Amino acid sequence: MQLGDIVILHVGKQDPAHESGVYAYGTVIYGQNILENRPAEYCNSKLTVDVRIDHIVYDTPIITHEQCKRYTGQYRNVHAIADSFNDNLKVTLGIQ
Repeated sequence: MQLGDIVILHVGKQDPAHESGVYAYGTVIYGQNILENRPAEYCNSKLTVDVRIDHIVYDTPIITHEQCKRYTGQYRNVHAIADSFNDNLKVTLGIQ
């Protein structure tokens, strides 16, 4: 990930009252760095970036999990969306 990259935040089904999907997106504003001295954090000793949240919703996802399957089928870690989907995904999210 590089400065200025768009990051989409997909939330899984941790709470049965909420649907899985993309609830926020943001922009990489700082990084890449190794997170250190945070043993309680999942990302301790891993490569991280800082993300500014540009848009967030709390009730229903911006893009449902089913809609997300058009772009990628894997949501357990960080990964890039195929370049061929970038413009379509930005339109779906409403990003200019």
